[in-house]
Amino acid sequence: MSAFPKRFEPDIEVNEIDLDTSDVRYRGEKLTEARADEVAADVLSRTPGRPSLSGKREPSPSLTVRLPQQSRSKLDTFARRHGKRPSQVVRDALDEYLSKHAG
Repeated sequence: MSAFPKRFEPDIEVNEIDLDTSDVRYRGEKLTEARADEVAADVLSRTPGRPSLSGKREPSPSLTVRLPQQSRSKLDTFARRHGKRPSQVVRDALDEYLSKHAG
């Protein structure tokens, strides 16, 4: 059995069950105690957040930039209109700029 809290606040009660004798499904398959342990270990081994942009299992390098409020507002508006996050717009703009000016 898992060491799961018995009670969440305010009114959600959690009861333990034996997954080997109960019919609980996870992604269409019967979930056993052993499989639950595997799933939990997999989840706990992952790096939190979005997938790495470098394609590796390590955090992507980050860069903090200060902008005037007017530029930030324009960026947010542009991103919203194009269905992108502001960070993606900045990455796209940087890639385009570097491809033109840095060879």
